[in-house]
Amino acid sequence: MSRLQKALILSLGSVLAFAQASSSSGSGQSGSGGSQASGQSSGQAGASSSSGAQSSGGSSATKSSGNASLSGADRKFIEHAAMGGKMEVTLGRMATERASNPDVKAFGQMMVDDHTKANSELESLAQQKGVTLPAEKPDSNQNKLSKLSGDQFDRAYISMMQADHQKDVSEFEKASRSASDPDVKAFAAKTLPVLQQHKDKVNSIKAGMAGGSRMSSNGGSGTGSTATSGNNTNNANNANRDATSSAGGGSASQK
Repeated sequence: MSRLQKALILSLGSVLAFAQASSSSGSGQSGSGGSQASGQSSGQAGASSSSGAQSSGGSSATKSSGNASLSGADRKFIEHAAMGGKMEVTLGRMATERASNPDVKAFGQMMVDDHTKANSELESLAQQKGVTLPAEKPDSNQNKLSKLSGDQFDRAYISMMQADHQKDVSEFEKASRSASDPDVKAFAAKTLPVLQQHKDKVNSIKAGMAGGSRMSSNGGSGTGSTATSGNNTNNANNANRDATSSAGGGSASQK
């Protein structure tokens, strides 16, 4: 073999070795890049998952914080309004069954309709704010009315409703102005005109019932006075006739 052939073989070997080395290096870099990309993707996915968990936790924390931040006054208002509303419905049903005055019956039905609607809205608000409403319990007013009927029921029920709505309007006016929670304040402001209407109506019924009593009393007194006056007149006429008769008899005797 000549020197030229040996040189060519050596040169070809060097070229092949270089090519193999270059190929191996490129494959290693590709693998490393793929691992890095995979690691970055995995890291981003983990960060996204962690962010989602934090967001969900933040939402729950916000809701819990909203419930916990309800002031004692707002919570007390919700509880008292719920109890009062349920009692208005119960007593209203009694009025539709026991009252004798048509206006009192109609007022009782108004209580059932309006307070049933308000109670439903209040229950939703209480659930939203995490407030557990107390169960309805019979009170002294209910026990008293259960023993009455007719005119006695009418007067007792209307007196109770007059006192209750005086207090209710005052409490709802206060909550509509100064409640800390905006939802509680909105409910009070929305319900207040309805309660004011109830207050005006019950005052009107009470005045009408009082007027009827006065007319009845005056009518009875007038009848008695008229009868007495008539009796007095008859007695006077009889006395005059007796006097005239006596005078006539005396003249005849003298003659």
